[in-house]
Amino acid sequence: MTAPLLALAEQVEKPSLTDKVEARFRRSPNVWIDAHEFLTIGGFAAWRTRIAECRKRGMDIRNETHRDGGYTQSFYKYVVEEQ
Repeated sequence: MTAPLLALAEQVEKPSLTDKVEARFRRSPNVWIDAHEFLTIGGFAAWRTRIAECRKRGMDIRNETHRDGGYTQSFYKYVVEEQ
C-alpha cells in the first residue's frame, strides 16, 4: 500500500478521542462512571472537553461529585430514557 493510501486508511479507521469517550458512555448507559476512567480514554489534559463535545452531539451526560476523606470524586453518567 502506498504512503498516501496508508495515511488515508489510518484516518478512516482511527476513532477520535471524543468517539472513544462516546463509545464508553454508550456501553454503559445510566451507569455512573468514575472520572478517572476518562483520563485514559479522552486524554489526560482534555477529557472534560471530550465530555463537553459528547454533550454537543446531543448526549444527556450528568455529573455528580462525592467528598471522600478530603478528596472530591467526580462521576459521569450518560442518561437514556428506559422504554
